[in-house]
Amino acid sequence: MPTALVIGGDGLLGQTLSQYMLALGWRVTRTSRRRFPAANSVYLDLQVPEEFIGQYHDIYNPSELVVFITAAVTGFDRCARDPIESRRINVENTAKIACHFLN
Repeated sequence: MPTALVIGGDGLLGQTLSQYMLALGWRVTRTSRRRFPAANSVYLDLQVPEEFIGQYHDIYNPSELVVFITAAVTGFDRCARDPIESRRINVENTAKIACHFLN
C-alpha cells in the first residue's frame, strides 16, 4: 500500500490533500510544526529540518512513499517583514527536505 508523507499536513492545503489520499486508500503521515501534533502526524519545523531528517531517516519504504511538500511561510506580510528567513524556510530548507527523500 502506498504511503503519502504530507509535509505541512496541518495547513489548509495539506489537510485537504491528506483527506483525499486517505479516501483513495493510502496510508498518510502528516508533518506539523506544532510540538505535540495530532494523531498520524510527526513534528517538523522547516526552521530546523535537520531534526526531522535525523529522527525519521529510515522509517519509510522509498518504493512506496510519495512526498508532498505543502509547508511554507505563506503570509505576504510575514515574508515582507523577514525576507531572509522566509527564503531560508521556503527555498533552502524545503530543498533540504526534498533532497533527503531523493537519496
